[in-house]
Amino acid sequence: DNAAAASNMAHVLKPAGRLFMDYLNPLSLVKHLQPETTRESEGFIIEERRWIDYKLKRVNKQVSVMRNGGIVSATSESVRLYQREELTALLGSVGLQVDQVWGDCAGNPYGADADRMVLVGSKAGS
Repeated sequence: DNAAAASNMAHVLKPAGRLFMDYLNPLSLVKHLQPETTRESEGFIIEERRWIDYKLKRVNKQVSVMRNGGIVSATSESVRLYQREELTALLGSVGLQVDQVWGDCAGNPYGADADRMVLVGSKAGS
């Protein structure tokens, strides 16, 4: 549960503690999502299928790993697509303040073409 995770972050930070959160950039993801990819690695064929569920605000991925024509592993994941304002509000609801938002860990600007959404902030306190 994302609200519980945010609450836990606030709980473990000391007053005036700093927060650094690296998250996917939904603006870029929507623009650049590759629905299907296939690659080979060390004799394995890896097929990935990705899609966005706009109603649930989630990006989903299914991964199949194959060798010699058979599936040896299959996994899936689903990640909530938070817009900047939604994530800032979620963190704010537990007493965490977002001071800056960057487009990557090098401090480049956040926007539709940025690789990531990096939030830097703090917990209220002295």
